[in-house]
Amino acid sequence: MANLKKVLAGSLSLCLAASMFTACGNTDSSSTSDKNGGTTSKAGDGTGINKDADRQDTSKLHGVDSSEDSKKTLTIYCWNTEFKSRLDKYYPQGTSNELTYNELADGSKEIATINGVKLNWVQVENEGNAYQTKLDEALKGQQDSTEKVDMFLMELTTL
Repeated sequence: MANLKKVLAGSLSLCLAASMFTACGNTDSSSTSDKNGGTTSKAGDGTGINKDADRQDTSKLHGVDSSEDSKKTLTIYCWNTEFKSRLDKYYPQGTSNELTYNELADGSKEIATINGVKLNWVQVENEGNAYQTKLDEALKGQQDSTEKVDMFLMELTTL
């Protein structure tokens, strides 16, 4: 049994050492002619991905900056209270975060802020696909809005 453990440990060590060398790739660069008659250099980094080709400035995709109030608010879209109740019940346990609570009419508490970040729950009941419609509208309008959707909940369905 001791010999088997030694053989297995040695085999695993060899596999780990061999795997370090398999990630090494070709680092040469080549140039090709483009459609305008010039040349384009493709620097290889061993991954097969040309990181300099067709780079896009994504800052234009984000649209309008968030408002100062929105930057200090976590907006969560949901269709029921299940996630909210789980957050209220289990999140405070064992954390060192500063939490403030809202008292509810039934005497229970809900988390209002976490480390000064306000929680904004947008709850839309899913009657007649209302939640999906409201979420689609909010996500499509984000580029022109100062109020952003930070998190949304989905339900997994299988075919």
